[in-house]
Amino acid sequence: MDGYTSFAAEHFFREKNGQPYFKCGVVNAENTSTEILTEADKRGKTELTVSVEGESLWLIDFDKHDKCMFLAESKEYGLHKSSDHVVFQCKDGVWYLHIIELKTTVGSQTWKDVKKKFRTSYFNCMALAKVLGIAISDDRVYAYTTYETENYGKNTTSPAELRPILGEKAEDPMQDWNNGQLNSLPLAPEKKIFKHTKIQVTRTERGLVGNLVC
Repeated sequence: MDGYTSFAAEHFFREKNGQPYFKCGVVNAENTSTEILTEADKRGKTELTVSVEGESLWLIDFDKHDKCMFLAESKEYGLHKSSDHVVFQCKDGVWYLHIIELKTTVGSQTWKDVKKKFRTSYFNCMALAKVLGIAISDDRVYAYTTYETENYGKNTTSPAELRPILGEKAEDPMQDWNNGQLNSLPLAPEKKIFKHTKIQVTRTERGLVGNLVC
């Protein structure tokens, strides 16, 4: 991480509750930093232990952070919401973006909502990257969703299940969820494809737990 990026991360962003906007990863002897990311819903708490190689800037609880104010608060396009957590990773001088959403159950409508959150987070993070003075190409953007159960059902051909996001053709949501890509993320003027990994978490006495290594 160069001097400008470190300075920008420390000085150019508003604090939240007396804390810096970004949390700088503390690198251990193995050249990784680790954080336990959490999210709670009515079905319990999810803990995802994330280890990142190299230097990193963390936006923990990104959905509760201040965002770029120029985006329309449109429910139609989902621009009023964002993903739970974000990590900017610098490995061997190359920057990567990791966008993380923690869920318990994923079904067709949930998955549509999650993709809208990814899109808004992507927009905001690209703007943040400019302020930080870093470049992240789309092939270095990764999205992740945790889940305990899938709730698509055997039949995903009903009109409600297949109703597309505005401007997109109808697709089988199960295929979309399983193919390792966000292939229904409309980003005008052209469609962008991002890598997506689904992470199945395990229910324990302390809630749902899982691991991610970047």
